Amino acid sequence: MLWNRRVYFDNSTGDIITTTGGFEGGDVRYTIDYEFEIYSSLKDRSRDSVGVIDLDIGQYEQDFIESDEYRVNLETKTIEFSYPDPSQPDAPPVFRKPLTERIVELESQNTELMLAVAELASAGETDKIETQLAIAELATLVTGGTA
Repeated sequence: MLWNRRVYFDNSTGDIITTTGGFEGGDVRYTIDYEFEIYSSLKDRSRDSVGVIDLDIGQYEQDFIESDEYRVNLETKTIEFSYPDPSQPDAPPVFRKPLTERIVELESQNTELMLAVAELASAGETDKIETQLAIAELATLVTGGTA
């Protein structure tokens, strides 16, 4: 059975303590309490000092693969990723929202822009036709009613 990924983080810094799940495993999904008992990175910590984010199966999977680091934004309680920049391998990490979410936002913005451009083109075509009709009317008036 495939289990969802669970991200444990330090409540005071947003640093990742450990990540569980995100793989195919046994028949039973461990509870958070049980994971505090079996994972050494959680065992010695106060439960109040640790935050937990349960992700859906496959959520941010590509981001976990592509990123070189991730953390939790303590204000939004969301995961932010840092992606490597091959042109600046020694640059400090820059954390941002998952690229998978950014792609969805950009696709939506692109669709809105395409609709706006189509609307403008349509309006421009209407203006062009109206201008041609006005010129035709003026031509009729100038020639005394015969075109």
